[in-house]
Amino acid sequence: MELALKEVRDGRMSRNAASKAFGVPRSTLCDKLDGKTPEDRRMGPPSVLTKAEEAMLANFCIKYLKCGFPINREDLFDIVQRIIQVDGRQTPFTDGRPGYYWFQGFMRRNPALTERSAEILTGGRAAVTEAAIRKWFNDIKTYVVDEEHAGDVFQDPLRILNFDESNFLLARKKGKVLGPVNYKSFLQSSQENDKEGLTVLMGYSASGKIAPPMIVYSYKQHIPRDVIEAVESADPTWAAGRSDTGWMTSVTFYDYISQVFEPWLTANHVPRPVLVYAEGHKSHLSLEIAEFCREKRILLVALYPNSTHLLQPLDVSVFKSLKNLWTTAKNLWKASNPLANISKKVFPNVFKKAVDQVSIATVVNGFRKTGLYPLDPEQVDYSKCVKDQQVQLVVVFLKKGLDMTSCRCLNHNTVVNGSEMLKTPHYSCYGQSFKMILDLLSMICQVKIFKKQATQVMPFKKQATQVMPFKTQATQVMPFKMQATQVMPFKKQATQVIPFQLKILQLNFFIPMIHVLHLLAITWQITLNHHMKPLQQLILLVTHPMLL
Repeated sequence: MELALKEVRDGRMSRNAASKAFGVPRSTLCDKLDGKTPEDRRMGPPSVLTKAEEAMLANFCIKYLKCGFPINREDLFDIVQRIIQVDGRQTPFTDGRPGYYWFQGFMRRNPALTERSAEILTGGRAAVTEAAIRKWFNDIKTYVVDEEHAGDVFQDPLRILNFDESNFLLARKKGKVLGPVNYKSFLQSSQENDKEGLTVLMGYSASGKIAPPMIVYSYKQHIPRDVIEAVESADPTWAAGRSDTGWMTSVTFYDYISQVFEPWLTANHVPRPVLVYAEGHKSHLSLEIAEFCREKRILLVALYPNSTHLLQPLDVSVFKSLKNLWTTAKNLWKASNPLANISKKVFPNVFKKAVDQVSIATVVNGFRKTGLYPLDPEQVDYSKCVKDQQVQLVVVFLKKGLDMTSCRCLNHNTVVNGSEMLKTPHYSCYGQSFKMILDLLSMICQVKIFKKQATQVMPFKKQATQVMPFKTQATQVMPFKMQATQVMPFKKQATQVIPFQLKILQLNFFIPMIHVLHLLAITWQITLNHHMKPLQQLILLVTHPMLL
C-alpha cells in the first residue's frame, strides 16, 4: 500500500495501474489518497509495543547476530517482558510475558527478520576450523570498518580490550606429602572447602593496561558493607558484584559496564569507540547492555564460538600466569596465618598482590598470539584446530602385491612405514583382511583402543543377532570383534557385518563412508584372489574429511 501511494503521488502511475500492480483494492487506495481514511490504519487492537520500540528490537536482533550474540524467541520474550514491567503498561499477556501469537504478529510487522535454526558446532572446540576463524576475522573487520566506521580502532592498542571471568579457589592446592611406604592413603585434615571460590571479571587492553576487576559474590540481596569495604581497601577502583549463584549474569555484567568500565574509560581519557572482545555467552548480552554500549560507543564483539583457546588473550596467556601467581600469594598468606582461612573479605587484598605481578609483556603477547592486535589472522595457532587435521594415506599396489609405503599426517610431519604393520604381502582369509582395515582406520583416526571403543557402541542387539545365526555364539564372541569374524564360515554372512561396523567407525571418528568403501573394495579384491594377475601401480589417496 505504501508503495502504491508513493507511485501515484509521484505521478508515475495512475490509480488503476497502481491498484493492479501492487494488488491493493482501488477503493481503499482512493480513500487513502483522498484523505477519507488514515494511511496507517489497521484492523484489530493496537500492538503492545510502539512502532519505534519494535523497530528498535528488530535492529537489536540483527545487529547482535552480526556481533555473534544471536537472539532466540525466548530471549526476545524476556526483553519485552522487562520493558513491560519497567513501564507498568497494561497488556493482555499472561504475567506480562508475550506468547506465540504476539511473536507471529511481530515477525509480520518486521519482515526484515526471519527465524532459523542456529548452526550448532558439534564436538565443541574440535569443530573449529581454520577457514571459520579466518572468516570471523574478515567479518569483524567488515563490521567495524564498514558498519561502525571505526577502522582507526585497530591502530590503537589502548582501545582494544578483552574481558572474561574465571573462578579462583580460596583453599590452597594440596600438594604431595611424605610418609611411610606401606601406607595406602595419606590423609591430611583441613577446615578449608577445597571447592569454594570466587568469580572475578578481568579485563585487559592490548597495551597491557588492566581495567578495574569485579569480584562477584554470591548473595541473594545486597552485598554486606564490610565486604564492599574490603574490596575498596584492596583498590578503590575495583568493584564488588552480586548474583544469586556467584556466577556472572547479564545484570551483573551490565552493572560492571555502566558503573565501572565506562567511568574508567572516561577517567583515563580513552578515545571512543573502543572494541571489546568477549565470549558469546548469554551473560554478556541484554537489551540494556546493547543500548548502553551503543550510546557510549563501546563495540562489544563476541569471539568465535568454542575458540577461546585460540582467540581469547586472557585464556591463551594471562589466566595461566595469574592463577600461578594467585597460588603463590595464597601460600604466602597461609604461611603467615596458619590457623586462618582466606575468606571473602580477605580475598581482595591477597588477590591484589597476584594481579599486580602480571607483566605487561604477558598481556601484550596474548593479544599478539591471538591475532587481535595487531589484527592478523596469521598469528593464530591453527595447529589446535582438531578438525583441520588432514591425514593422507598413500597405498601403493606394486606388481608383487600390497606394499603400503607410507602414511603421512600433514600437520604432524610423522611417517609410519607400512611394512612394519603389514608383515605379509597377501591376506587369504577375510578375518585378516578385516583386521587390516581396522588397523588402517585406527591409524588414520589416531585411536589407541579402537577395538574397545567399537565394541562399546554397539547397542543394537537385534542387528547383531541377525548377522549371527546362533545367539549363544553371538553373545560369547561379541566382546572380541576378531573372533566374531572368524567364527563366521560363510562369506556372505560376514559381509553383512561390514556396514554396521563401518557405520560405527563413521559415527565415532568422522570417517566418510566413501573413503572406507574404497579401502574395503581394494582389500576385498585382494582377499578373493590373492593369486591375481600383476596389477598396475595404483595410488589411493584417503584424506581426512573435515575440510571437504
